[in-house]
Amino acid sequence: MKRILIALLVAACSTSSPPPPVNENFAITAADAIPGQAAAGDPVTLSWSTAEAERATLAGIGGQPAEVPVNGSLVVRPTATTVYTLTVYNKPGLAPASLTARMFARVRGLTSVGGFIATPPEILQGESSTLSWNGNATRYSITDGTTGAMLELGPRRVVVVRPSVSTTYTLTAVGPGGALANPPKTLVTVRQNPATGLKYDPPAIAAPLRLVAICQTPGCTCDSPPCTSVTFKILATTAVQLRGAALNLPLDLTKVSFAESSFGLPLESPMAAAVSKATLGSGALQDVLVIGIALKGSSTAPAQDVPLNAGDELAHFTLALLSGSGAGRAFDGASPAATAGSPFKASIQSASGRATNSIAVGTLKAE
Repeated sequence: MKRILIALLVAACSTSSPPPPVNENFAITAADAIPGQAAAGDPVTLSWSTAEAERATLAGIGGQPAEVPVNGSLVVRPTATTVYTLTVYNKPGLAPASLTARMFARVRGLTSVGGFIATPPEILQGESSTLSWNGNATRYSITDGTTGAMLELGPRRVVVVRPSVSTTYTLTAVGPGGALANPPKTLVTVRQNPATGLKYDPPAIAAPLRLVAICQTPGCTCDSPPCTSVTFKILATTAVQLRGAALNLPLDLTKVSFAESSFGLPLESPMAAAVSKATLGSGALQDVLVIGIALKGSSTAPAQDVPLNAGDELAHFTLALLSGSGAGRAFDGASPAATAGSPFKASIQSASGRATNSIAVGTLKAE
């Protein structure tokens, strides 16, 4: 009798419930957040659809699940990137009991700017100040509070300004997070230091060509202001063979002005037939006087070199002092070619090739 009872107990313990049947059609068929990225507080639409679900809940990060339709949508306005978890439940007694899907509502960071300063914050009229800042924007612009002019800077975070009077500058910015909400301002204080004339210091270096100055103001010399208009001539210092020349001369256009009509080549020069032009550049050559002179070649051969003798003029142009400008350098040819990134160029072209630093340039000051 004992053996029969033990056998019955073992049989009872080895018996288990069968697994629940699997619902093959139970599924989350779609779960999306549109748009995939938005500014903080902008609407994002969550949408989802399911198959053979009994009920569904939706929860954000740190939030309690809330009942939602098994098929539906919901507009949310997240202020930070948020993951929304959709949980759907199967009919009772069927497997799997539940399924989950995550919907990512990504929020772009707000556009921010900091440390907008002027260095130095106070200058003499004619001097410059550097505006600098940091930020995560992709496009910046500076507005001059005195003239109302706007300077588009792209992604640059530094710019040099030369105000003639005390000026407040406003920085605006645009980034993935939209426009900067509160554009910062900074003040550059200008102490008046007006210039009355121009003074040219001749170059100290030797070169085949040389920039010399002739004052156009009666009764003055170029080394003694007030000379308010100066004509510059490019003269040969020695016999030289050439077929072209180029001079890129950075100018402070808050101090001097240039008229294209003042540029020319002497009619008696061997280079008189050359193609020539002088203009103020743009882009990378912004605020640069760009002079190009070149003899024309033929379809089969380059132009031949022509001789210039010592004292012969290659070209001339005139710069004039701007009314109300401050004291300081209008251009400096003493060392810009050695400065990394400088647009300065002073070269000649001949059968031997291009020779750089072949035009000696001095320094023009407004005093």
